[in-house]
Amino acid sequence: MLGNSLYMLFKSLNNYEIYGISRDSNAFLPEVKFINLDENNKETNFDILIHCAAEVNVDLCEKEKTIAYNSNVVLTRKIFSNFFAEKNFYISTDSIFDGFDSDYTEISITNPLNYYAETKLMGENEVMQTTKNFYIIRTNIYGFCVPMKNSLFEWAYIQLNQRKMIKGYENVYFNPMYIGQIASLIRLIIEKNIDFGIYNFGIDEKISKYNFIQNISREFGFSNSLVIPSNFSQDSFKAIRPINTTLNNSKIKSIFPDFNFSFDSGLKMLKNDLLKNVYERH
Repeated sequence: MLGNSLYMLFKSLNNYEIYGISRDSNAFLPEVKFINLDENNKETNFDILIHCAAEVNVDLCEKEKTIAYNSNVVLTRKIFSNFFAEKNFYISTDSIFDGFDSDYTEISITNPLNYYAETKLMGENEVMQTTKNFYIIRTNIYGFCVPMKNSLFEWAYIQLNQRKMIKGYENVYFNPMYIGQIASLIRLIIEKNIDFGIYNFGIDEKISKYNFIQNISREFGFSNSLVIPSNFSQDSFKAIRPINTTLNNSKIKSIFPDFNFSFDSGLKMLKNDLLKNVYERH
């Protein structure tokens, strides 16, 4: 999801040459040169390396810990050991915090509640042990794939588009960013040469999952009567979820004060991208 957004952004620019790292020998994207991860036995240097692939199915990670570890830790270690760059980006998660507090800063104490979050935190450590030239981005993303999958936005949009009633949690809070906003911020970091380190990417607003879905419904012209408020219960899931992972974004905002960190801005970008995608496919 985020990888595709980054690809579309940098493909639209004339001063970047794009490479992809894959285990699929048949991998193809226009204007992308692919390197097979399993066949690459020598150190490869780049100006910029962005690692945003992960196993993000939280319950799967809890049930299949080997898959989670290999995807989120071993793969991260292999990428940052085999490929070297002047600027290295690792996309982490807000889930490394336990949710008992809120407004987490870059120096807040981490305490993952599930194995997905634990492996993402281990991934952070792999990056820090491998290179000093890192940007660890802690965030919660939303967006869409083509075809659509089952992320929160995609699930809600599909259900609402079919005029089905859905529940939204009133007691779970976060401040997610649209993938287009994140890609734009990464480009700004690349071009401004800011200090290496950990950065929180989050919108200004603290919102509940219920508010998130309500705003989707309103933005796309669906009836808000389809969105029913409910309370989250841990009993419904295999893995424990934190209930408040809102991130303090003041560090990145102080560097880019003119950037629009609002939820409304991201949602409008998403709508434009989605409608553009539908138009281009037809």
